[in-house]
Amino acid sequence: MSGYEFHANALGVGGVVSFGGRKTTIPSAASAVLSPGGGEGYGLSENYDANGVSWDRAESRVIGTEIGNGIFYTYTDVLITNLAVYDPLNIPRLRIAMMGLQMATTRNPGTSDSQFEVRLSYRGINVDGADHEPMVDVALCSAPTFKDVATALNGDPGGYALRFGIEPPEKLQEALEKVEDACNPTQRFSGALVRQFSAPDGTVTTGCALPVPNVGTAHFGEFIFKPGDRRLRLLRLNVQAGFGRPLFMAQGGEGVPQAFIAESTGGDNGDIVFGAVEGNGSPPF
Repeated sequence: MSGYEFHANALGVGGVVSFGGRKTTIPSAASAVLSPGGGEGYGLSENYDANGVSWDRAESRVIGTEIGNGIFYTYTDVLITNLAVYDPLNIPRLRIAMMGLQMATTRNPGTSDSQFEVRLSYRGINVDGADHEPMVDVALCSAPTFKDVATALNGDPGGYALRFGIEPPEKLQEALEKVEDACNPTQRFSGALVRQFSAPDGTVTTGCALPVPNVGTAHFGEFIFKPGDRRLRLLRLNVQAGFGRPLFMAQGGEGVPQAFIAESTGGDNGDIVFGAVEGNGSPPF
């Protein structure tokens, strides 16, 4: 494996929120980083309850190895169980029984791009007492290369542009027309792998975002895809003014690595990321 540069990382939970210009860190938990030389790494956080969030278990794993003569394999995953997010009165507004994300990458240095396999799953999403069942974009999850991602997007560029919030929508079509067999590493697509949510009463919410009363907005399945590199998040919680204000005095997570911090943009807001993975590989020098 001499000369091959593995790259993978995974995060359970982490972020930064800001109140009155003062930042409060949600300690990064269950994070793992793969050595460039390969091997494996593991992160675990259990029974966290502070800073307006709680979970029973958050765990992550990264693996890198050579599986054949010049064929390299990278794997990363994250799993979170019994996640709860509370409002300023300590009332749970968002609950998720389980969510998991796995990404595997196979790279033959003789080819122009890596082969990716992505899987994400959610169980028991409940917002303010109402259940929401997500619909995952299988076509994008199963697209192995960057060119295959472009092919999937070309199936409905107008619909994807609307769902991803691309303005004007023609920008996506222009980007798709520039994708070539030998992909430019500066090319990228960003959006979400969750298409919509359905409720037991038949109500459908289009897109990847759910409003969480007195907390903020929960964004599910966001991604950035580049040639040879993919980044995904199970959940990004964008909090609003007042979120968790009485709870941020609590202390917790001492000794947890302070990596993968999501910076707030100022004001009474910020982002907390729950479950994130990144992976790729580079050919030998």
